[in-house]
Amino acid sequence: MREKVYCIIYLCCFLYCESLSQIGFRYGFNLANMSAGNEETVKSKFLLRQHFAISTKIANVSDNTVCMLEFMFSQKGQNYFYQETFRNTDGGTYTIDTRYKNKFSYLDMPLVFHTKITENFGLEYGAYTGLLLSGKRKGSTTTTTSGPGYASSTNIFPEDASYSDKTKWPSGMDARRPVKPYDTGILFGFNFSLKQFLSGAVFGMRYVYGLTDVMNNNYPIKNTSRVRETHGIIQLSIMFYKN
Repeated sequence: MREKVYCIIYLCCFLYCESLSQIGFRYGFNLANMSAGNEETVKSKFLLRQHFAISTKIANVSDNTVCMLEFMFSQKGQNYFYQETFRNTDGGTYTIDTRYKNKFSYLDMPLVFHTKITENFGLEYGAYTGLLLSGKRKGSTTTTTSGPGYASSTNIFPEDASYSDKTKWPSGMDARRPVKPYDTGILFGFNFSLKQFLSGAVFGMRYVYGLTDVMNNNYPIKNTSRVRETHGIIQLSIMFYKN
């Protein structure tokens, strides 16, 4: 129900703003990642995703600055790696190797200020709020035992599961927790005109810094500390504006 209300609000806002002035379209790629903490055993790498947006001008803030509202379908996520080896007193080893991809889709609504620095170059900065549309985790965990005190073995546990407010993670060493249904953050970047090649075209690059800890802190053991998990995205876009 909450997701439907958000979608209706987003649609009403866009229809109102679209009637005001300039409209534009944005398409490009997300180099998406999430914070993974400072542990040597945990690594998180960029995952290539996509975004598409429709934008409209709300107001002229000054002669060189305009305020734009965007309605963006944005794919986020990460490549996650966890590996750690435990040794018993006899010298035997137990190794855990977890590798998976977190893939999320959001409906984001960025409020962005565009400041023109030169005729062809400008800055972008603002904030956004987003609604989670879907989420999926896919990968596997491999456990290996060898040496004294262990029977040598290798076990692989594949995972392919969807996230939602009511769905717990199917497995995990430390937690089973759902994903929050929203995301918020700030963004900043630059753009420059490509009008010498294509009329109305603009290239833009942004960094999107998530402020929301998107994983609910729902550990089986209360008061267990963990790392905040927030989105971090480099966006590369081609935009087309029509007055």
